[in-house]
Amino acid sequence: MKDLLTALIYDILKFLQEEKQFFEFNQKERKSSLEKLAIPEDLKTYLVETSAENFQNELTILVNLLEKGSTSFRVAKGEIFLAIAKFLTGELAQHMDDPNEKMAYAGKFAPAMKDFLHNTYEEITYEIEKMLELLVEDNLTIFVQTARQIPSELKADIRKNLLKKYPLSFPRFSVNKDLIGGFRLFINGNVTDCSWLESINVLTSLQYINHK
Repeated sequence: MKDLLTALIYDILKFLQEEKQFFEFNQKERKSSLEKLAIPEDLKTYLVETSAENFQNELTILVNLLEKGSTSFRVAKGEIFLAIAKFLTGELAQHMDDPNEKMAYAGKFAPAMKDFLHNTYEEITYEIEKMLELLVEDNLTIFVQTARQIPSELKADIRKNLLKKYPLSFPRFSVNKDLIGGFRLFINGNVTDCSWLESINVLTSLQYINHK
């Protein structure tokens, strides 16, 4: 995770060195300028909206976090940390579930992302969860149990639904062969009702898979 985020910082700083007037641009001009920077969308949005002063202050805290694994706060505060958390629970989680999905990254971040995804599913999950503990206050522990392995498309659908109800959530998927059908959702160790799921395809697909 450290190498991945270090590569991200490098690419951003290299871009800002080339675009010295970036923080003097309005948001429309920033969006246009950022088209040449191939990094996660959540970080681009952050750069469009933040100020030069905020970026410098938050970057200092982020570098300290990567070097020491902690900050002077229990949870890192700042918009850049929110953007990183959104990336971890969104784009990165999606690529983790489906490593063959095409990535549109470049610079040092692209090979760093590929190297990170070469780790095992369990190793990637551990690294993301460990980082989220530093980025998200009162972060939820979410487990999704199914009777069989489920396809990446279904995992993505479940993640999308969970993110709507529990922002910045990062569910861990596991197989429980003792389940007869459907699936179980645990929030902080408690079995949770799943009737709120927006996509009926999530429930019907899981029931179909578990009964095959």
